[in-house]
Amino acid sequence: MKKISCVLGLLLWAGGVWGYQFQVSPVVLQGPLTEDQHRLDMNGTECGVLLVTTPIENIDFKMSVIGGCGVEKTAAGYAVFLGQNTRYVTLSAPNFKPLRWEFNLPAGGMQEKAYTAELQPAGEDAASFSSSTCILTASFKAEMFGLAARFSGKGQAVLKIYTDLPFSVLQENLLIPGSYTVQPPQDAAPYYLYIKGGTALGKVIQKESLSNALDWAAPLEAKTDYVLDLTWQPNPSQLAKQAKAQLKDLIK
Repeated sequence: MKKISCVLGLLLWAGGVWGYQFQVSPVVLQGPLTEDQHRLDMNGTECGVLLVTTPIENIDFKMSVIGGCGVEKTAAGYAVFLGQNTRYVTLSAPNFKPLRWEFNLPAGGMQEKAYTAELQPAGEDAASFSSSTCILTASFKAEMFGLAARFSGKGQAVLKIYTDLPFSVLQENLLIPGSYTVQPPQDAAPYYLYIKGGTALGKVIQKESLSNALDWAAPLEAKTDYVLDLTWQPNPSQLAKQAKAQLKDLIK
């Protein structure tokens, strides 16, 4: 019976959330800043602080344009000091899919106060990904401002890849060698690929690696940022074959 339960579990495996994702709670106002929480930004303006409780290690908090006053590790997680009116931060960590965390606060965003929130992991470890049993889907779009391409792209296009998968998996299963360069470190997404302007998307991405079609002829224009958002999940047909084979073995 235990073996049969394992086979049934294999069939149900495709119904979950795949790849580690950030699960965020609402941001809650705690109250005025304490004496040791006061920080000034580069303009001499008082920052607010977001006290994040989380078990997730090595989170990178990328500030919005307004910026902030830094991040400090705490016993419970992190103290993130943010400029007034900040509306969001972008979260990234190894083996997690990046997330733009919208605070949805009144009064235009973060104020000169202390706030609390929780961050939890959701999903499955990306180490369970296998190209033989899983499928990849993706969305693709150009970004409006192209800040990465303009400031560090040296006239090239920049393709930012949002995923929880390690970069080595993308090199092996998705990207066409020689079509791009990268700037280390590539230890956490988004990964930045620098590509010669005018190169078609289909010359960078292996078409057969994705279960959905993209605009493969779309040229990646110089001095422009693009985003490839990857999602993966078990292939139901492959799982069904595995489960059928295992049941057959059990019945013998």
